[in-house]
Amino acid sequence: MTSPLPSPSNQTSSPTRRYPALRRRLQRVVLVCAVLPMLAVPAWGPAAAEAETAPSTTTSAGLSTATSVEASATTTSSAHPFSDPTYLPLRTPAKIGCANLGCDNATSAHKYWAVDFLGAKGDPIYAAGAGIAHIGGNVGGCADPSGAVERGRWVWVDHGGGVVSQYRHLDSIAITDGQLVTPTTRLGSMGSSGDKAPCTTIYLHFEVRHGGVKGPRVHPGELTSCTPAGPVTLPAIFGASSWDDPKVHPRPRLSTPAASSSCVTPTWLSSPTRPTSAASRGNRSATVTWSAATAGGTDAAIVLQTYHPSTKAWGFAASRTVAASTRKVTFTGLENGRTYRATVSVRNQAGWSLPSAAHTVIPAAAPAAPRSPRYLTWPRAEYVHYGWYRPANNGSVVTSFNAARRCATKGGTYGAWKSYRIGVADAYFNFRGLSAYRSCQVKVQANNAVGAGAWSTTSTIKR
Repeated sequence: MTSPLPSPSNQTSSPTRRYPALRRRLQRVVLVCAVLPMLAVPAWGPAAAEAETAPSTTTSAGLSTATSVEASATTTSSAHPFSDPTYLPLRTPAKIGCANLGCDNATSAHKYWAVDFLGAKGDPIYAAGAGIAHIGGNVGGCADPSGAVERGRWVWVDHGGGVVSQYRHLDSIAITDGQLVTPTTRLGSMGSSGDKAPCTTIYLHFEVRHGGVKGPRVHPGELTSCTPAGPVTLPAIFGASSWDDPKVHPRPRLSTPAASSSCVTPTWLSSPTRPTSAASRGNRSATVTWSAATAGGTDAAIVLQTYHPSTKAWGFAASRTVAASTRKVTFTGLENGRTYRATVSVRNQAGWSLPSAAHTVIPAAAPAAPRSPRYLTWPRAEYVHYGWYRPANNGSVVTSFNAARRCATKGGTYGAWKSYRIGVADAYFNFRGLSAYRSCQVKVQANNAVGAGAWSTTSTIKR
């Protein structure tokens, strides 16, 4: 992980010493905090509760508007856990560092989409959206050449549909793996774990990925911040549409505003219900179907995983995002005989649904034509001895063979084909009752769960 600063020699343990403008801005924040009771803005810090509640502002109905909004915003739902990562994961001011570009020099640029926010050790870090949180790593200290602590302490949140947000270089982690979180949940605190030695730069490395935790990084998009003056979006408040816009990276760097969770709303509770799905196999293909989307579903994300017997684990195979009304997707170019599983998620403006139950599918086709003859003899007038090579099963085990023959008397024409079902244990057959014939033709085909394969080449034998 590249440091957001150009040279360790210019680093100190406190970002306010390196950036006088940051110190002045933090002093202004302290001044604002002195009048917080008048502004009804909560105090935020490392010890803030995992799901904060704003101070009461009593209405004529006797209800607290801010309290009721944030109380509902802290509500998690195992049936509707997801919303997109659209909130700024910070509450205390922080300098905006690198994005894709915009770093101090070209060599320290990320050169992929991520945003670094420089703050103070212990500043609280929050989820950018509702989802299921996971601990990616919990190793402190500076980065090492092996890359073992390249990300330091870090967590990631699954927002459904393959959308993931990551939070790296934390000083501490405040969630448990698999915990349901919302944008009011504190994930941990800002630190420098995993930074380049001497790892004194305190910052949050924030990124959004599509296609899962190892999927490609994408532009984080507009992030909402709940300021005392009302909700604002970044980087739009700086007159920029992208985190790479030069307007975001003047000298000194711009800062994020002091904020709370007061404008967070529980949109995730209105996400679609979990769809039902099914999967069927084809020749080197799998077709996935799903039920009609609920709650105005607009998109569907279909994820196909493949099973790795050597590690006994599932890995990513392919994904597809289509209109929810499509209701059917076929993945091609798969490997016959390999085990895959498919899930489907649907989304609306509120966010993604839970994925459907996973359905396994093993692509397959009818067996190949057996190669024959392996041997073909007429040892006695009464029978013909016929053998063949076992064919490729094309993903589904061969369960039986069909051996067929047609024969002719001396100077006569061949009669109709007569077929015999043979168990899979043998790859040969004795055609009997042939004393009256002088010439026969034979062939064989294999069967599996998909159906009957092609017939082998027809072979002729005479006596």
